[in-house]
Amino acid sequence: MAMAKGMVVAEENQAQLNPNNNSSQSNRDRKMATAEQLVLELTIPEHRENALLDLSKKRELFQDLAPMLWHSFGTIAALLQCVASHPDTRTLFLNVQKRI
Repeated sequence: MAMAKGMVVAEENQAQLNPNNNSSQSNRDRKMATAEQLVLELTIPEHRENALLDLSKKRELFQDLAPMLWHSFGTIAALLQCVASHPDTRTLFLNVQKRI
């Protein structure tokens, strides 16, 4: 308990000594939370289009977007469903043959 309290105090002292570092970490945390929320919204059909639009506009801000999409449950399936259901890509998608 004392060690944990000491670590918190040390972190607070570091934040006071370097306020830019604290601000930078806060910005990264906010960006990550935004990315995570948008990825979650991809699995909700009513929110998917807007989430895709926001992710495409901000993709440079999210350094780990590709792994986040790949490892998020249902996200790739939702994106494939979007491709398969769009009139411009449906026929192309259905005509693709898996190569072995």
